[in-house]
Amino acid sequence: MEAFTGPGVCGACYEVPEAMRAAVAAQEPESWATTRQGTPAVDVPRGVAAQLRRAGIPEGHLRLSPACTIETPQYYSYRRDGLTGRFAGFIWLEEED
Repeated sequence: MEAFTGPGVCGACYEVPEAMRAAVAAQEPESWATTRQGTPAVDVPRGVAAQLRRAGIPEGHLRLSPACTIETPQYYSYRRDGLTGRFAGFIWLEEED
């Protein structure tokens, strides 16, 4: 099994209230982060990766997008632009012969 993640807001950019960071980290400790400015943050991609590893996806089968939606202009970011857009997700099953 392999897992691929798409772009997401990184912990260096995703500022949240301290209470939200604490609540998210209580569910997924790997999501705890601090922004470049030193404020509370949540690292969504890191938290998702931790959950996938615990679900049994080996490191070599986990492909994480390096793109941050706030830092990378070709991806939508409401926090950056004040505009919404569309992303899509998909899952598929391939049978081996």
